[in-house]
Amino acid sequence: MVSLHFIGTIHSDPHGISHLRRALELESPDILSTECSQNVLVYLQSSEYKNLRFNILKKMKRHGASPFLLNITRKKFFTFDNFEIFVPQEYASCKGIPLYFVDDPMQVEYIRKSFEEQYNDINKRSVKYRNAFFPQNFRNYDPYIEIRKLFFRGILQEEEQLVYESLGHLKGLSGRREEILAENLRKVCLVKEEEKIVHVCGVGHLFRDPKHKETLFSKLEEFHPTRKLLCDY
Repeated sequence: MVSLHFIGTIHSDPHGISHLRRALELESPDILSTECSQNVLVYLQSSEYKNLRFNILKKMKRHGASPFLLNITRKKFFTFDNFEIFVPQEYASCKGIPLYFVDDPMQVEYIRKSFEEQYNDINKRSVKYRNAFFPQNFRNYDPYIEIRKLFFRGILQEEEQLVYESLGHLKGLSGRREEILAENLRKVCLVKEEEKIVHVCGVGHLFRDPKHKETLFSKLEEFHPTRKLLCDY
């Protein structure tokens, strides 16, 4: 039977690139898949995507963003973001193994919408708050601290509650994002019966939900998948 393992990430993790490289070396998969689609891949290389990020930085600067805040945001946009896509690409190319993009094609519209919302939410008040917040909190920021505690406790009801609270994100703009992810990954699992598949995705897809099966992890429970947070490598 196929071995299916999930690596749960937090998007824009400052240490994501080095941790994911280490995780993939340790897991040594025969096949990789990741939370991306061909549509998203094309969009991430587009001038529109590049310009949206530059426009956000320019507007932040106009509204008084500190050099520290601008630098952190620039690093987020051009270094931390999308490491879950580019590191698997790098690993698969180096090792000569297949890499599957299994996400909902409609997710590209979600990305576009989120950047537009970020741009529209920039004003003097929001920038002033972020100027004060980031210097005090970013250097010691651990994005996994609460999720790690949740996984350690292993209380099913807590995970089910988080699934309920994040249903909108899980369903995506198409309303079927988790179903599409599961359908695409299931096809890979059924063809590659004796191999180790590692799927890299946001940790929100990995909460247990055996009753309603709203998450990717629970939708594929017939393969007895395992999961691990990226921070634990």
